[in-house]
Amino acid sequence: MYMYIYIYICIYIYIYMYIYIYVYVYIYICICIYMYMYIYVYICICICIYICIYIYMYMYIYVYVYIYVYVYIYIYIYVYVYICIYIYIVYVYIYMYIYIYVCIYMYIYVYIYIYIYIYYYMYIYIHVYTRVCIVVVNECHCKFSSVVHFQSSMKTSSAMALSIFRGLWGNLLPWKQMKFGARKAILPTRISSDLYNHRKVNMTNSEDDDDDAKGDDILDGFHQLIFGH
Repeated sequence: MYMYIYIYICIYIYIYMYIYIYVYVYIYICICIYMYMYIYVYICICICIYICIYIYMYMYIYVYVYIYVYVYIYIYIYVYVYICIYIYIVYVYIYMYIYIYVCIYMYIYVYIYIYIYIYYYMYIYIHVYTRVCIVVVNECHCKFSSVVHFQSSMKTSSAMALSIFRGLWGNLLPWKQMKFGARKAILPTRISSDLYNHRKVNMTNSEDDDDDAKGDDILDGFHQLIFGH
């Protein structure tokens, strides 16, 4: 009986211990597996979340930076190009305006300068040409007047000599006048008046004609006195 109880107790303890250990180990293993899975899943979830967050942040930052850089570069380039184009257009406009203004100004200046130069040159040319012509005409007139004056002087001298000779001939030889039927004797007053008239030397044509007429009269008188006809 004692042995039977002992065996029974041993069997019972063995079964109990087996079941207990089995259950305990099973539970432990399950718990470990569960914890392991839990930790694994947690770690996986954490890793996934971290990766997602990282990717999200990366994409957010990337997109933000990309958009910022793109917008900045776009705006910068747009503004820069706009400013450059505006400055270029304004510069070209101002440059062309100044260039056209300067060209027009220079054209007008050169035109006026050439006009004034030509006008002044023509004025000087005409003035000098006129003065030269006047000088030449005056010189020619003086030369001609000198010749005429010389001829008139010769005529006057001849007339004076003939008048004196005629007066002397008429006063000293009245018989000669009566013989040849000459005109009346020339008195000394006539001689003095002829001398006074022939001392006047004028260069007009009328006076030259008068001198010629007087010379012709004197020559006619001298011819009548000598030859009697």
